[in-house]
Amino acid sequence: MAAQIEARPVEFTLRDNGGVDLAIRQQARQQNVTVEHARRALTDKIRENAAQMASANPDVMAVASALTRFIENPRGTLTIKLTPRGKVAMMDLLQR
Repeated sequence: MAAQIEARPVEFTLRDNGGVDLAIRQQARQQNVTVEHARRALTDKIRENAAQMASANPDVMAVASALTRFIENPRGTLTIKLTPRGKVAMMDLLQR
């Protein structure tokens, strides 16, 4: 019976109540840089990593774009919806 269960779209929503700014301020202190420099470094790194992974999955650029907007705009909401491209057995996902 479990083998017949299929994965469906999943939606993740994250609301920032100040944690992003707190984490970036902490990172800035540790690196002895300004908060804006730490924020920019983080978003640049996300974009770099996404560009490297884009050849395997172009959708990663959309996720990276949403994530960087979330980091650049404090106290926002990040929503990501993952939709399987075809039938995906839940057991296959759990075994990976």
